[in-house]
Amino acid sequence: MNAVAARRSYATQMQDLFAYYLLGEKGYFLDFGCWMPTDCNNTKMLEDLGWDGLLFDSDPQAVATCTSVRKAPAFCTQILSPDFKSKFTSNLKQKNVDYISIDIDMDSLELLEYLIDTNVTFNALTFEHNLYSQGSKYKDPSMAILQKAGYYCLYENIITIPSHCADSMRRYPDGQQLEDWWINPAFFDDDLLTLYRKDIPFEKAIAQLKDHRELS
Repeated sequence: MNAVAARRSYATQMQDLFAYYLLGEKGYFLDFGCWMPTDCNNTKMLEDLGWDGLLFDSDPQAVATCTSVRKAPAFCTQILSPDFKSKFTSNLKQKNVDYISIDIDMDSLELLEYLIDTNVTFNALTFEHNLYSQGSKYKDPSMAILQKAGYYCLYENIITIPSHCADSMRRYPDGQQLEDWWINPAFFDDDLLTLYRKDIPFEKAIAQLKDHRELS
């Protein structure tokens, strides 16, 4: 499959394109809370382009489907359990990871701390905090953890419009503040940091990043 054909976003908020426009057609990913192998998946497009990585989810059916469809190894395990730590450490190919996707709600903060404590680094990360429904429960602590570790939040409070649900549209007419998208500033040129935006729809963030890549 050529790169143009493979560049179809499967992710709900185009997180895969965030990683692609930052890092290109080769890389290594970790997908925590991968769910199904294609639809709404943050790393399927990257794998089609030639990336390698690991998939984790606690749902047996989702992982079984991933195992039958994806090239990347998929593991059914509870994040941060002894089983998870064993599978993670024995299968991790490199500690400098290009892209990490964290979409697990509970244990997400503890997972961040675990990755940092075990010297796993990243160049790009998407972290779901669900500010619109959870308040600052995950948002503020994750910001503190990652900033302390030296990372930079490029897009803060990525917004999605819940057009699939009439009730959510009524409750959140301006959209749902869903995620923070992070980078390692030591890996990128300083001009990338000037793209910082807060409360930005994901489509606009991706368009901005695409334009930046094409001009660089």
